Amino acid sequence: PHPAPIDDGFAVYQAMARPGPLCAVGESAGGNLVLSVLARARAAGVAPPCAVALLSPWCDLTSAGDSLTANDGRDPTLTRAFVNDGAAFYAGGRDPASPEISPVFGAFTSEFPPCIITAGTRDLLLSQSATLAQTLRAAGAPVDLRNWEGMWHVFEFYDEIPEAKQSLAQIAEFLSPHFSI
Repeated sequence: PHPAPIDDGFAVYQAMARPGPLCAVGESAGGNLVLSVLARARAAGVAPPCAVALLSPWCDLTSAGDSLTANDGRDPTLTRAFVNDGAAFYAGGRDPASPEISPVFGAFTSEFPPCIITAGTRDLLLSQSATLAQTLRAAGAPVDLRNWEGMWHVFEFYDEIPEAKQSLAQIAEFLSPHFSI
């Protein structure tokens, strides 16, 4: 439950953050972790990564968004009930709309690193990806949202499907230029 993952993630990030190229990547709940750790890093004055990749980020634990209903039963990896139960467990009685629990509600600025977000049209968390992209754009942060037709939550995990390989190649292509010193 919150805040243990953020405490641990921030300790690791703080130890790794140094001059030089560092990218942050998170999928699903790991996307929540990346966003939450970066918010804590900004508050602590720790340098941001040079770029961020988020694969189907679970960034809104309030159960808002059309895709939670529209894609329930269409996404082979998640159900709305599973997401709701996971959100309740993670929040541990805290307000799920708190930016510490649902980082999509956090304060973003144009200083947020260049970010690529991927999701599928059958992804239960598609709405969250779209909302996060809109939030980042409204703050002036550079963001690239890639929606994959017919794909589901973190489809990139399934390396036997061509779309997974294509998406991972596009993510690598997005991150690669940011590794230049």
